[in-house]
Amino acid sequence: MLASQPQLQAAASAKCQDMSARDYFSHVGPEGESPCSFVKAQGLTDYIGIAENIAGGPGTAEGILGLWKNSRGHNRNMLNSRYNNVGYGVCADQDGGSLAVQIFLRI
Repeated sequence: MLASQPQLQAAASAKCQDMSARDYFSHVGPEGESPCSFVKAQGLTDYIGIAENIAGGPGTAEGILGLWKNSRGHNRNMLNSRYNNVGYGVCADQDGGSLAVQIFLRI
């Protein structure tokens, strides 16, 4: 079962805001920042597994969730019992669409 983790929420939100502010869409930022960078910036360093889902475009959070469910890799992250903590971030992109980030951790 996934538990919502406040520091992980902050990391996912920070990743989402960073993608929007610097206008990129990738698991790795323009200067090489990985999902681990955002997690560590929130003080989470003692974990043994990490995964990230990202999505963007015009649509609602429910629509993005549907995209993730219909994608084998994204859905695998969401259903993987190895992960026990999750954080979500949703924000607007520079074109008025939506960006969403899920970060999963095994702590």
